[in-house]
Amino acid sequence: MNLELMLKKQLEAKMHHPKGICISNIPLHDPPKQKNILVIPPGIGSHNLEHLKRMKNVTIADGINKDYTNDPDSLIKFVGTLETIKPTMIIAGSRGTELLTTLFTKYPQTYNNKIILFGPVHLDQFSQKLSNRNKVTIVHGAQDNIQQIGNVRALVSNKKNIKLIEATIQGHSLQFEQNTINHIINYVYTF
Repeated sequence: MNLELMLKKQLEAKMHHPKGICISNIPLHDPPKQKNILVIPPGIGSHNLEHLKRMKNVTIADGINKDYTNDPDSLIKFVGTLETIKPTMIIAGSRGTELLTTLFTKYPQTYNNKIILFGPVHLDQFSQKLSNRNKVTIVHGAQDNIQQIGNVRALVSNKKNIKLIEATIQGHSLQFEQNTINHIINYVYTF
């Protein structure tokens, strides 16, 4: 990262940007009538992954190489998974954001539905490749020291198709209970 870009990011983080919605302030919503969720496991956290594995209509994208950017076969396998499952929502963590960025770079028309990102990194690159047809919700720790919340707020404030949910007492490694994950998913389906 060059010095000018780094200074710009630091300045943006210090500027006041509207906060996202706090998890505790998410309005209650009924579960969607139809859901078909694909979860990209690397970077989502084992605690959260265990909850997601127990949910109905959730497929875990096992077998995806954690080093997606250097393994074209892994990306091709992921595209095949998308075409087979036809998910109505993708849930990814920090490492999964890299895979989605690569997907939108190389296959921009492949997926045009809802996305939840838990504690994502490389958001600038992701948002540049994202289609306006995708509705993205970022769930981010307000105390994250890897991707600072000020930078995330700045990014979200300029995008109509991205919402932010803030986990006010968590950092980068997010951990949620089953009810909280369900609550977030139900909320995102209304976006």
